[in-house]
Amino acid sequence: MLLVAGSQGQENSAMTRIAGGEFKDIRLQPNDLVIFSADPLPGNELAVSSLVDAIAKKVQPSCIQILPVVPSMSRAMALPAIICC
Repeated sequence: MLLVAGSQGQENSAMTRIAGGEFKDIRLQPNDLVIFSADPLPGNELAVSSLVDAIAKKVQPSCIQILPVVPSMSRAMALPAIICC
């Protein structure tokens, strides 16, 4: 399991680079489960959608999950994505 920063689609984040195949030792496989543990922050919707699209090209669509934010959590809190290999 990997706990990866970049669930908001930030340029050059680990998650964006993994989705783009930029790491030699980390590759998404079709059955990997990718969980986004935060809703897109306002203004990040396009970047997050692009990231999810890039991931969907490498894993089965059913293996991508976006967890809803727990009401007691701050909406400004962006938690990392989790990749279960």
